[in-house]
Amino acid sequence: MVDAAHLAIIWQGVAAWNEWRAQQVNVRPDLQAANLQRANLQGANLERANLQHANLQRANLQNANLRHTRLQKANLQRADLQAADLQGAKLRKAKLQRVNFQRANLDRADLRAADLQGLISSEPTFKTPNSSVPICP
Repeated sequence: MVDAAHLAIIWQGVAAWNEWRAQQVNVRPDLQAANLQRANLQGANLERANLQHANLQRANLQNANLRHTRLQKANLQRADLQAADLQGAKLRKAKLQRVNFQRANLDRADLRAADLQGLISSEPTFKTPNSSVPICP
């Protein structure tokens, strides 16, 4: 379940969140099942965070660091992930309908069973995609 302290910090804004992350380098944020619908997380450091089952519908995640982030079964419908770094992110069974992945780095991201319907994807980076994952919707 979501860590209430972590959720309170992220709602203070990206600057406060990133400062806290810089001070707490060994903490893996737990935002599991958090409601972050329409949140402005542009440039947020969410590396290795637990966002499983989180609601990130229409969230602004442009330029966010989502490396090795756990996003299994998260709802990212219509989220903006332009230029986001999702290297090694776990997106299995995530709802990714109409997500904007323009210039996103999806190297080694696990997209198995993810719903990619209506994907917006100009120049995403898939250096070593899982061969069982359809890249085009």
